[in-house]
Amino acid sequence: MHFRYRSGERPLAGYTLRRGVGKGGFGEVYLAYSDGGKEVALKLICGHTAVELRGIAHCLNLKHPNLVHLYDLRFDEQKKPWLVMEFILGESLAQIVQRSANGLPEQMVREWFLSYALGLHHLHDRGIVHRDLKPGNVFIENGHLKIGDYGLCKTITDAAQGHTTHMGTVHYMAPEIGQGNYTRSIDIYSSGIMLYELLLGRVPFNGQSVGEIIIKHMTDQPDVSMIPPRFQPIVLKSLEKSPENRYATIQEMARDIERLASPLIVPVPRNGPQPVDSLVVKPTPEVVLHGPQEPRYRPVPPPPPPSNPPLPSNVVPESAKLPPPSPMERFEELAKSMLAVPILLLPVVGLSILFTGASDPWGYCRFGMLVTLFIWSILIVTKLGHAPVRWHRFALVFAGVAIGTLHIWSIGWTPTLDSVFYDRVPWHTHLRPVIFFALVLGVLNWSEWISRTRESLWSSWPVVIATGFGWFLWLAWRDAPPGTPWIPAIAAAIVQFVSPWHPLPVAPKTRKLTLRSSYSPAPSDTVGEFSSGMSVPRSTGD
Repeated sequence: MHFRYRSGERPLAGYTLRRGVGKGGFGEVYLAYSDGGKEVALKLICGHTAVELRGIAHCLNLKHPNLVHLYDLRFDEQKKPWLVMEFILGESLAQIVQRSANGLPEQMVREWFLSYALGLHHLHDRGIVHRDLKPGNVFIENGHLKIGDYGLCKTITDAAQGHTTHMGTVHYMAPEIGQGNYTRSIDIYSSGIMLYELLLGRVPFNGQSVGEIIIKHMTDQPDVSMIPPRFQPIVLKSLEKSPENRYATIQEMARDIERLASPLIVPVPRNGPQPVDSLVVKPTPEVVLHGPQEPRYRPVPPPPPPSNPPLPSNVVPESAKLPPPSPMERFEELAKSMLAVPILLLPVVGLSILFTGASDPWGYCRFGMLVTLFIWSILIVTKLGHAPVRWHRFALVFAGVAIGTLHIWSIGWTPTLDSVFYDRVPWHTHLRPVIFFALVLGVLNWSEWISRTRESLWSSWPVVIATGFGWFLWLAWRDAPPGTPWIPAIAAAIVQFVSPWHPLPVAPKTRKLTLRSSYSPAPSDTVGEFSSGMSVPRSTGD
């Protein structure tokens, strides 16, 4: 992906670009740092500027934990607009759905959608319609969900005046958009499409052209046969063709999803048994007694556990885990990592020569080459193939033997007949480097330290462990060349930086839903108590 600016440039006063993050029809997004060290995202608005600036103006002062924060709108020396906003260290919901071909677990969908509803409600409560809701504009950071990309936002009064040229993404567009109808109902429709996609991993309406997809939105009914039964009524109501038949507010839709975790209560017949089909389901959890032991209502027995029970909210499903990289991707990652190793080692060797005042700088260069081969061995063994960890250890032991042999050859000792039987130094003393490198590579857990799905990009614990183990072996090899015990520590520090890091998505923790408009009645006027243990106000206005 080609960006206009490179890392280190300062097109906007007060900010230094770090790298390009994304690119779309409305501009380019960069990771940048302010002069004070604040990490931000800078968006260069270079397409449909008037539309984008109007949407930004509506949302510039919004503050909500489930919305991406906008800090400022600035202009560079060429009068180009730059949006300064919060940088999300995570990935979009679209990326997670793309890795989950069969959809996400129901519990995860429920938790994430309730968080999404909180953010969208805040927009609607301020009289703003998003108009471009889709998984690509929803972001997950440490399990926390945030809605972003406000370029198409309009106020309700502006939205009623007619449509504009840019109306959002066709797969998520409500049927009435073509008539210039921009009310909250179009966001409700887009939310229903997103809920469908989260549950099944695909959108309900697709086609070969934009026109075909629009016609399906206007005429076809969504196929909900594969959706979990308890979600089907919610999806169908949110995707009604007529806005009057949909949910009036995102609050109503969120309440129905919140109720999915509540136990069902059914009446007990007073005049003998009746068919199960005649029992009416009552959502009210009230218990009224008519006699010593004759409850009027009783809980429904729990259904048998499903064949694929939903995962807890803090467990990442198998479908959301990263797919294994292809051989070509492994080769590309390995090549980039190996090229980065000598670049990072060069300043280390240079500083060592400068501060120690070494009389033999070539010795330090040989030391740098030895460390480079050491790290390359780790990368080659662990990055290629899918062998178990124990086979990685065996391969690293052989690599350590080879590196140790190369080392003793570089210092001038070769295993000849005279050197073995007539040298003053016993021959097994010269094999200490071989044992040293074999143990360091074979014992330490290098595979886990550079795993693609490790907890963080860089951790100090591997460096501490490698340093302690290197100096422990130093006790048995005191006549080693200078700096040799530091090889494991240097390798543990550099090998983490050059190894790719792709953290797994984290499921959000269970949260309480609180949706109340500033125009809602008092908290005591509630629709009931749900499984989350809190009340949701009965509000018909948004």
